[in-house]
Amino acid sequence: GTINNANSAATNVTNLTQGVYQFQITVTDNQGSTNQASVQVTVNSGNSLLPAVNPNNIVNGIDYKYYEAANYRAVPDFSNLVPVKTGVSSNFDISFANRPEEFAFNFTGFIDIPSDGQYTFYTNSDDGSNLYIDGVLVVNIDGQHSQAEPSGTIGLMAGKHAISVGYFQQTGVNFLTVSYSGSVITKQIIP
Repeated sequence: GTINNANSAATNVTNLTQGVYQFQITVTDNQGSTNQASVQVTVNSGNSLLPAVNPNNIVNGIDYKYYEAANYRAVPDFSNLVPVKTGVSSNFDISFANRPEEFAFNFTGFIDIPSDGQYTFYTNSDDGSNLYIDGVLVVNIDGQHSQAEPSGTIGLMAGKHAISVGYFQQTGVNFLTVSYSGSVITKQIIP
């Protein structure tokens, strides 16, 4: 691939072929402080669609794990954390938080895709969130920020696919909704 302007706040990446790419960005402020973030990009060939995983013995709802800490500045690596509480919810519900600030959630479950095609997923959050389908990062709006709703599109075959949404709240307003749309689905909150 070619990064058109690696020193710009916004750039295009072209000439990507099928594969998985890991991009790292380093940001430097006017005082010389730096921070880094990474993102994984999966490029599929042509109209390729991810196959359904169709697990056995699933139940309705989405599993959640709730965490508390004062130092969240990004969606944490949940694999190294011990949740304060766990449960099952009917949707991506952050009202299970014990307090209004300094917490995080990791939601995991499955989404039923009705037909083969391209699907767009949205996370509307304040602060950071990310959304994975079958382990592929589809939406990433990490870090501290006011409410925003980015989207990402992925090709999926009909059937069940693993979905995971990470979210953190530092201070101020806390908000999270997760939606999707496709050729046979108008944009809606994921049921």
